[in-house]
Amino acid sequence: MSGITIKADSSGHVSLEMGVGVSVDQRCKPGKFYVYTHKDRDGTVFYVGKGTGDRAHSLDRPLEWLEYLDKRSGGKFFVEIVRDGISEEDALEIEDEVMKMHGGTIINRVNPHASYDATKFCAYCEAQRRFGESLKRATSFQKAKEFDKAIPEFEAAYAYHLDMVRNADYDLGVRSGLKSTAFAYHPTSALADGYSMVLAKAGRNRELVAFAERYFRDYAAPYNKAEDTLKRRMEKARSQQ
Repeated sequence: MSGITIKADSSGHVSLEMGVGVSVDQRCKPGKFYVYTHKDRDGTVFYVGKGTGDRAHSLDRPLEWLEYLDKRSGGKFFVEIVRDGISEEDALEIEDEVMKMHGGTIINRVNPHASYDATKFCAYCEAQRRFGESLKRATSFQKAKEFDKAIPEFEAAYAYHLDMVRNADYDLGVRSGLKSTAFAYHPTSALADGYSMVLAKAGRNRELVAFAERYFRDYAAPYNKAEDTLKRRMEKARSQQ
């Protein structure tokens, strides 16, 4: 990919054009990869991918793919191999070109060719940037055992992650009509585990309990191992108040 072009319409919706303007029929290096599409029962392309072996026919798919198949395609889908026997590098370029051709109908999680709500998209990107920066500083202070400096950075990172969640519905394409596309990713273990560990090390049990209770209100099950550890720390801190 050589760059990104941002296009906006009069309503404030934006779309991203990526890539180098390749052709689906361009000459490619030989390899084991292929580019494929999934079509629904009406013949509409709803997914574009690249893979090897039997990947194109696999049912091991994201929840939104399964929801689309069940609710909009009667449980049926059809595979079309667009290009076969090419290198991964060429497959990535052709995959993006095919996505561009069907940007308004595909449900791929990464679809730079769908229309986006410009305000929400920019807010999401900014929150993501600030989340990463705050978490990096928090982790650095944690390693240096400067817990009083780490705590406000962890708190900031948590707030920025919530901002990401609130603005993650920027995609105005086909995905916006599927319930399973809701942003549900929990914060990284570095945040849940790191923040609670720092609070515990600092002896700030009341704050640890408050953080854990807030965390489990904001993020529902299923939980990962770091969040199971957070539960145990919360109970221990509660018993020591």
